[in-house]
Amino acid sequence: MARPRFLSSHWLAGAILAGAVLLGTRTFLSAMKSAPVETEPTDIVWGDARTAAPAQATTAGRYTTGREPGARILIIGTDDGVQFGRIGLTGERIDQTDRYRAGRRSQRSVLVTSRSGLIDVQSIDAVRYYGDDYRRVP
Repeated sequence: MARPRFLSSHWLAGAILAGAVLLGTRTFLSAMKSAPVETEPTDIVWGDARTAAPAQATTAGRYTTGREPGARILIIGTDDGVQFGRIGLTGERIDQTDRYRAGRRSQRSVLVTSRSGLIDVQSIDAVRYYGDDYRRVP
């Protein structure tokens, strides 16, 4: 009995090759995607070291969007460093680190990161990053 034509070794090899190419393309495109990065705003008034230090000291801390798995974490340091992470099922994970510069925009303190965008300081206990509200946690 003859095998059906679609089961011949040439067709099978071609199907496996096509699947591998599609999977490789999808993986490559996923790896090339990056988080949206705002261009540096032009309406920022930059502070010098004397005026930036108090803003860094009062803003420094740990902020989250919630306490459940999937919530995001933002850790702002006094040394111009910032860490971005998330809460997972097994604990917290830091995904990215960046540097920031302190400034003012429309009479409000802001932190502008070198790669990740703008952190808008809402109050001593709240910041806004890409439209999400983060609250300070102990």
